[in-house]
Amino acid sequence: MGNVERQYCAGVMFSHREFGQCRTNVCTIQNATYHAVRFSDPIGVDISVCVVVDSPAPLKGSLLKADEIRKLVHIANGIATMSRYDVVQKQQGVAVEVKECVFRHAAFHDVLPETVFLQNLPSMIVSHLLQPKWGDKVLDMCAAPGGKTTHLGLLMLHNAQQSAPEEYQQQQAQVRERQREYQKQKREGKQDEEQRDASRSAPEEHQQQQQAQVRECQREYQKQKREGKQDEERDASQSAPEVRGCQKQKREGKQEEDQHDQFGAVREKTGPENEQKAKPITVTVSPFVKVIALERSQPRWRELKTCVERFGLQDLIATLKLDATTVTEHFGNAYFDKILLDPPCSGLGLRPRLRKDTSDLKHLRGFAEYQRTFLTTAYHALKPGGRLVYSTCTINPMENEENVGWFLNNFPNVKLLGPTTETEGLYRLGGPGLLGCGLGVGEVEKVIRFDPAVHLHSIGFFLAAFEKAG
Repeated sequence: MGNVERQYCAGVMFSHREFGQCRTNVCTIQNATYHAVRFSDPIGVDISVCVVVDSPAPLKGSLLKADEIRKLVHIANGIATMSRYDVVQKQQGVAVEVKECVFRHAAFHDVLPETVFLQNLPSMIVSHLLQPKWGDKVLDMCAAPGGKTTHLGLLMLHNAQQSAPEEYQQQQAQVRERQREYQKQKREGKQDEEQRDASRSAPEEHQQQQQAQVRECQREYQKQKREGKQDEERDASQSAPEVRGCQKQKREGKQEEDQHDQFGAVREKTGPENEQKAKPITVTVSPFVKVIALERSQPRWRELKTCVERFGLQDLIATLKLDATTVTEHFGNAYFDKILLDPPCSGLGLRPRLRKDTSDLKHLRGFAEYQRTFLTTAYHALKPGGRLVYSTCTINPMENEENVGWFLNNFPNVKLLGPTTETEGLYRLGGPGLLGCGLGVGEVEKVIRFDPAVHLHSIGFFLAAFEKAG
């Protein structure tokens, strides 16, 4: 592959010539980066791709120190398909088209989409920690994009294979049928798209004929419109006295009505202050549904729905576009046996970081307070004896250990579950919680924390399991 220069600013692309300028003097990196982002557009130039393998990865756009530069490992060469500015600002997209790579392996993106859903290790632990059984009513409060939701459904099917073999056979047949339907719809949609593409690339003569037909129709329409307007004006001139008489009667009637109101007649009030309060909408789901998956955002709900349909689990999992904090208004209190709560969080554990995080202490505390509204709702929706699993993809203790401590203090009949014979292996995969953040010595051993600084092959993640006393 030859002698290839390497970039020294995380997430900012440099051409090989600029790499050489930066390598001559590490102190000039800041100026070179500023110049590259402000004035240069490297689309189409050769780009090197490097990674850091033995220390936490730097944030995109941050400057690398001398000791970090020595840890860079060159893995590929490619062509820039995105400007430097877009690389730093955009959250997704293809920035480099790889032409040469050191390690050759198949890409996992969109491989066997009806069979495989790629997840990080901690995300897979969540569903196992919840331990869903076939007869349980399960709620996934913040379900999109659907990885944990479909995992729950598949675990319940696996449980049914042992506890309810007849139902398992029926469900398996339905899943296969649903997957065939999804594949058929996908093929038909692809064919429609190809037909639309073909129509866009029709011969120029055909397009000109269509445009001529459109212009002819427009002229005919304008002609009919003018003739109709002339007829309408003649009719109006003939009926003008009658129209004026009707308008006069209407005004007189309105005046009498206003006078009648002034003398004490009460007219029916329809203003918003007198409207009845909207009653909670009751949600009806099939008795065969085992998992209720909620998502309030329309685009994310569609993503969730597509994921469930892709696995053929729509008879087992109901996807509802609903705010999770209002679930008790629709299903009532103490309805669910198992609840998975993976609420919106600061995402400080995600790797790789797509941009420098600008959250201050106020924003981080705001996330923690917002998550407590979900915890409160989950408590009321959970049956006595039911299990709740709380998880986040952040390393912020305010959203993790402190929220667990708050939940235990405010709901005394909630018990923090520790490792058991069935779950002991799951706890060993991670580490204990942080001391001095709302939990005692024994309690930190009952939560699971994944820290990228310790677990180099994992994202930052946090899990805690609770049981509501009967």
